[in-house]
Amino acid sequence: MLLACQDYGYTVQQRTDVFQQDPPDAVDILLVVDNSYSMAPYQERLIENFQGFISTFVEADVDYQIAVVSTTIGEPVSPGYWAECTAEAIAAMPEDGELSRRIILAPGTPDAERHFADMVRVGICGSGAEMGMHASYMALGERIADGTNTGLLRDDAKLSVIYVSDEQDASPEPVWVYLNELRKMKDPALGRDAVTLSALVALSDDNDCPTTVSSAVGGTRYLEAAELSGGVVANICDDDFSGIVEELSLNASRLRKRFVLAQMPDVSSLEVTVGETLLECGDGWQFVLEPDEDGGTGIPTVLFDDHPSSNSTIQVYYRYGNGQETPCP
Repeated sequence: MLLACQDYGYTVQQRTDVFQQDPPDAVDILLVVDNSYSMAPYQERLIENFQGFISTFVEADVDYQIAVVSTTIGEPVSPGYWAECTAEAIAAMPEDGELSRRIILAPGTPDAERHFADMVRVGICGSGAEMGMHASYMALGERIADGTNTGLLRDDAKLSVIYVSDEQDASPEPVWVYLNELRKMKDPALGRDAVTLSALVALSDDNDCPTTVSSAVGGTRYLEAAELSGGVVANICDDDFSGIVEELSLNASRLRKRFVLAQMPDVSSLEVTVGETLLECGDGWQFVLEPDEDGGTGIPTVLFDDHPSSNSTIQVYYRYGNGQETPCP
């Protein structure tokens, strides 16, 4: 029997994923900060990380506004309930939905860091029934309509609301009602992502959140709001807020430093180009498998140390593989 020789060809599957870092949008940012008694240390952590929060906007030339309201709707605690809660301190508290210090920060605001500190220190004499979501609805609705918060919501800007609390939201309406009402305040032409709600809260009742008053309570309503709107979820119980504020500022600006690949790559074949510059592995980027909700092998992602500049084109070439993470050589 004669054996015939046959040539077998094979194809190496490969692709190049192309991403565009869109120019940042104008964004109005409303921080809703819990002003109940246990919140003093968390307010200070926000203040300490102000430069990290604002640097993303400055570096990317984002047209931003930042304002702060408290979570108190209705009556605060009675004078003397806590030693710090004097009649004078309570009388100085803003009305429902009114901006803290009646200040809106924007690019070029003189002494912005001091103003931010004053704004975030909303006090600790507020109601123990924190209504963060209702407070944001009032601040952006009724208080703009009556002229109290004039200038807070711009027609051409996207909206990012960030809830900061160590307690559950006690607002009277379901979460989806507040999200829909906030979306109605924006021009539909801006897209459904015109409004994002983020949550810097306790992720569950079972946590190690330090406090001298009481244990933190999981902010599940705020977490639901973030999930429904594509916002950021972060743990207020973390010791270090620096990474948290970076994620919050990136989400607010709509800039990205994570780029999800279409297929699992052979990690050794990855070539990342930003504009015309080929970046070596470890030169400002790395490959990671980010957790997925289904408990699978993970989401193949190129993660940059800093966000690529706006209007830049990011190209990622790779051969198909198993996505196994390997350190850069």
